[in-house]
Amino acid sequence: MLYLRTKEATGWSKKTETPIGGKILRALPNANPDYDTRMHLVLEWLTEFDDDGIPCREIGLDGEGVPVLAGPDDRNYGFWLDTNMTFKDFTGNETVTKERFEEQWSKFQGFRPSPWEYVAEVQELREPINRHTLGIVLVTVPVILGALALGVLGSSRATVSWALVVVALFGGIGGWAHPPRRSLRPKAALAGVVIAVGALVASAWYLEWRGGDRKIRFGHEFVLPIVVGGLPGTVLYVWLMRRRSR
Repeated sequence: MLYLRTKEATGWSKKTETPIGGKILRALPNANPDYDTRMHLVLEWLTEFDDDGIPCREIGLDGEGVPVLAGPDDRNYGFWLDTNMTFKDFTGNETVTKERFEEQWSKFQGFRPSPWEYVAEVQELREPINRHTLGIVLVTVPVILGALALGVLGSSRATVSWALVVVALFGGIGGWAHPPRRSLRPKAALAGVVIAVGALVASAWYLEWRGGDRKIRFGHEFVLPIVVGGLPGTVLYVWLMRRRSR
């Protein structure tokens, strides 16, 4: 067995754009699902090769030398294993001992996601709309419009029913759109419904307490009732995500 330390294929952005060309083949989207949110943390690789120079195992280390990913395993094929690179293709890199590799391999704690890996990245200035922004818009805008509609049309059973249905529908869609991981979207949709309905009830009450929509001078007044009313759904979202991480 051969063991190599290299800084090639590091410096990835959070959008997982490949930083180098050459002989590296771009990994298939589903080849390493747990790598996607961690590749940008990798500043150094430790790679194990067999006697023919073919990659066998790999460890990605961050700037402090802490393992942030390792493969292959039952879910991830491995980055270097999914390329046509062999040991002889690496030049100017440092070899390491088997003991050093095994020590880092044993330190890796597995792909237990942090809570932040369950939410989409915050929208950057001038960046095309992403899941984070889309999810929030789909939840909050119908809530505000629904509260205003109830204030104008009254709180008859039919009006309230229609408002609840529409807001719950968009809340579910917004919740579904928010998390990057597909496996989490049904749970996020449920939480989105709870957030939206709770926010509608709180916003409608706040609007009535303020004396109607004409008393609302600034749109950001709706932030407080939306946050308070959506708190139970937000707690549900966090709970569902933490259940997934166990």
